[in-house]
Amino acid sequence: MLNRLARRLPNVLSVAALLLAGGAEAQFIPAENADADAMYAHFKKAQQIAGLDLYPHFAHACIVDQHYRWTISRGIQQPGDIRPLQVMDNLYFIGQNAASSWAIRTSEGLIVIDALNNGEEAEKYIVGGLRELGLDPAEIKYVVVTHAHGDHFGGANYLKDSFGARIAASKVDWGVMEKMKTAPKEPPAAGRRRLPEAWARLAPERDVEIEDGQAFRLGDTTLRFYITPGHTPGTLALIFESTDRGEPHVAALYGSLGMPASLEDKKTVLASIDRFRKLAEEAGVDTLIANHQTRDLALQKLEILRLRRDGDPNPFVVGKQGYLRYMDIQTECVYYAIAREGQM
Repeated sequence: MLNRLARRLPNVLSVAALLLAGGAEAQFIPAENADADAMYAHFKKAQQIAGLDLYPHFAHACIVDQHYRWTISRGIQQPGDIRPLQVMDNLYFIGQNAASSWAIRTSEGLIVIDALNNGEEAEKYIVGGLRELGLDPAEIKYVVVTHAHGDHFGGANYLKDSFGARIAASKVDWGVMEKMKTAPKEPPAAGRRRLPEAWARLAPERDVEIEDGQAFRLGDTTLRFYITPGHTPGTLALIFESTDRGEPHVAALYGSLGMPASLEDKKTVLASIDRFRKLAEEAGVDTLIANHQTRDLALQKLEILRLRRDGDPNPFVVGKQGYLRYMDIQTECVYYAIAREGQM
């Protein structure tokens, strides 16, 4: 099914470009000093790595999110309802179309990964989703904020105030969130957009600090966290064990693959991806989840799971080599962006 989707995707993108882009002025045009040869080399390498099974990830990272970031990419990531679903034996999707949230069930309570945009969304999707899936939101022990952007921490205070959940983030990104409380009053740095003012109001107070390489244990479940800077200085990635119908797997969530503007930050992203790829290989990661449905195809995969029958594979399980190829696609698409923006 995913292969059929991959074959059709180029046509879908072409039609969407005509309907939504609004002309060339709405697109990201290559810089005057773009390196065309390097662009071609990295673009083709990413496409080759992707093959058919991972083609949608190549299309998103190298095409949609770069050429149409503020038009089509945002259009397919607008807020919208997605029904919650149990994805693995201990893993539950409780997010929405614009941002994902996940619940990990342990023997001593729930860990929620990311808290969506605000308290209203947290109540509707996280709390409502847990209840629909037969889980008790009062069992939320921790809310992990993968990075210091409002679409990931916005509902954290609501979950803390409502259920006594602790809020965890990297020490560095706690600092980012503290500065955010005054940032809207200051002009943005060159090349950066002004932060939404709501973020300052919704940013949580410093609570649990997660360190690089920390083994975060709750009951029978251990999450291994790594700091992967680039999108924000303290973006978190995590690896944890799971099972699917009793079969063991290792899942990973990389806190953000959003493309930064500066060459320095892109180099930081490349170093973070390279490091996490090695960690994922050592851990035997074979299951891909993300905190935006455009990054793991959760929107499509959830519907495949709803129709799943005995013997059908779990679409979130991409295999050990599949996960490494996924990370390699991200690397090549960052290099493509560097060449396209004339930053070689």
